Amino acid sequence: MTINRRIVICRPLAKAQELVMNLSLNGIESYSEPLISISIGRDIDLIETELLSLTADSLVFLLSPNIFYYSNALPRLEALRITRAFKDCLGNYFAIGQSTASKFLQLTQKNAYYPDGREISENLIKLPILETVIKECNNLKKQALIIRGNSGRNIISDYLTKRGLVVKELESYSRIPINFNQTNIEEHVTFGGICLFIVTSGEILSLLTKGILKMIGGAEYIKTHEIMVVSERLVNLAIQSGWKNIFLSTNANNEDITNTIIEIVKDGTN
Repeated sequence: MTINRRIVICRPLAKAQELVMNLSLNGIESYSEPLISISIGRDIDLIETELLSLTADSLVFLLSPNIFYYSNALPRLEALRITRAFKDCLGNYFAIGQSTASKFLQLTQKNAYYPDGREISENLIKLPILETVIKECNNLKKQALIIRGNSGRNIISDYLTKRGLVVKELESYSRIPINFNQTNIEEHVTFGGICLFIVTSGEILSLLTKGILKMIGGAEYIKTHEIMVVSERLVNLAIQSGWKNIFLSTNANNEDITNTIIEIVKDGTN
């Protein structure tokens, strides 16, 4: 029996549109319904100076591909100055995962250390080379610069502080909630089949769940429809929020999400 399933992508617009295209190339129709947008972060003007002030035993942490949002959003010369600072910085670079490291390499032709597997903070702080670099730093006031968004967990900064590093965090980009389009989402959950919502952060999960629960019959929609998340932590949050039908992608990048959706759709037609 074939499941009548509708794919609804709730990640930010650029990535959502890319995923819609990927799925279309594989014969799968999907809908883009972003619940947050990405904009320039409040600390963007500080990044150049902070990077160029670091010494060779410093550590720089890149926590999302979105930290490079500036490269297309700022005037060209301003963006190039920041990218040049990333290139000229003497510090040791660590990325949250392969997608962030790849974007960094594309922009700067420099490599960043990153963990295999899921792109999560817990994996990054277990990276053996990170332990080696921390131990090899002779400066008693080792510097760590974390470049991130305006929200998220503090696992990395807390870990580095406990290890004796002087930590500074800069907001390169900002995640801004989009007004929940109840009309569109209600059309999806009532179309007559099963909706599979694609969710890539706790913030998106919260916005989606709260928005659906405000609808008449919302609690039942959450029980009957499906959600795909990108980490075990989000699986647990989804369960706590009342979701019953939960899929886990191998990672948060669109390639892995596409492959997971293809497998789900394939299983639903057997």
